[in-house]
Amino acid sequence: MLPNEFAIMVQQFFYPLIVDINKKILNYLSDLREKDDNSMVKQSLEISIELFNNGQNSFYSKLMKMPEYFNLFDFNYNSLSDSKIN
Repeated sequence: MLPNEFAIMVQQFFYPLIVDINKKILNYLSDLREKDDNSMVKQSLEISIELFNNGQNSFYSKLMKMPEYFNLFDFNYNSLSDSKIN
């Protein structure tokens, strides 16, 4: 097997896995946004968003870099509906 063929085979295997993982992450973020405002996880998310807005690294800032990886430059998380990403 040539190195090119091997690289293509690896990409075909891992790309669906990466997409599936990213869907789960976005669904998790959606679940966090739906939590009660007084819950610790919701407060942690709010802190993470505030850090992102101040230009610092956080969980949320890493998520906002995901669209760049997939060349989705017009991606806006707030435009997603409340339904799960399938």
